[in-house]
Amino acid sequence: MKAVVLREHCESGLRYETDFPDPVPGAGDVVVRVRAIVPMSDLPLSTGEIQERLGQSAFIELLNLTVLSADPVKQQLVMRAAMRPEFERGRGSGQWHGGPIAAIIDMAGDYALVMLLGRPLPTVNFRVDYLRPAIDTALVVTATVRRSGRLVGVVDVAVANEAGQLLAIGRATYATAA
Repeated sequence: MKAVVLREHCESGLRYETDFPDPVPGAGDVVVRVRAIVPMSDLPLSTGEIQERLGQSAFIELLNLTVLSADPVKQQLVMRAAMRPEFERGRGSGQWHGGPIAAIIDMAGDYALVMLLGRPLPTVNFRVDYLRPAIDTALVVTATVRRSGRLVGVVDVAVANEAGQLLAIGRATYATAA
């Protein structure tokens, strides 16, 4: 166990002291165990930090996502997904299968909250409406956080083609409790 005294929380982060002997709790003392702490100065995550985290999963890396913008004020994340042969509905068709689109919607929603909270979150509920086929195009995915609460976060995701035509919409709920 190590003693830490937090002195100040400010714009530049936390100011704390750690030069203390190991504490020995006495009668009436309270021991608080902290498993992890993310300094507020590390949040929200930048475009580059989100892109780096996407590469930490082989599955997410397979989705071929590129972060275009991350705006914590608008609580919005924009990504681009390039077509891969594995994503085609039928070989050589150039048409996206709905499965990869759904996975991309889930990842975009998750990482919109990751941008704000700094950690990946489990999906609680998820739905998608396919509005028109995605053919011979990359996908531009815009995830907008609607709620980032103590227990759950809700994100709406719009999927468009490169011309800006709306192809699918999704909504996902994520468990945000630490």
